Amino acid sequence: MRHPADITPLTFLDYPKKAACIFWYTGCNLRCPYCYNPELVLSHGGGQDEMAFLRERAGFLDAVVLSGGESTLNPDIAEVCREIKKLGYLIKVDTNGTNPDVVAKLMNKFLRMDLGQAMSTSGMMVALSS
Repeated sequence: MRHPADITPLTFLDYPKKAACIFWYTGCNLRCPYCYNPELVLSHGGGQDEMAFLRERAGFLDAVVLSGGESTLNPDIAEVCREIKKLGYLIKVDTNGTNPDVVAKLMNKFLRMDLGQAMSTSGMMVALSS
């Protein structure tokens, strides 16, 4: 499983009304001049064991945000979502929207979309919940 390059252990901003963490995945298929994570765009791989991190925070965190770079480029994103859901967390995917088939697969296979989430100026925010 490809691990995130970094983990933000706590945010109250990135998943509405929930205590969440952020998994930052490397790689992106765009080269936006305004990107706020340019160090992740051309990087490869990661090293943090995200599932161990989540097991340690059970009962404290409500949700996980998958971001990057472009999180939908992670070839293991479906497995990551499956494992996160097994641990009982809500999931939000921050995406630039260029991989709609991946997003549709995640929504159809595991989750449903919170249609209250709007398009942001930097891309599509898809809130995935049980």
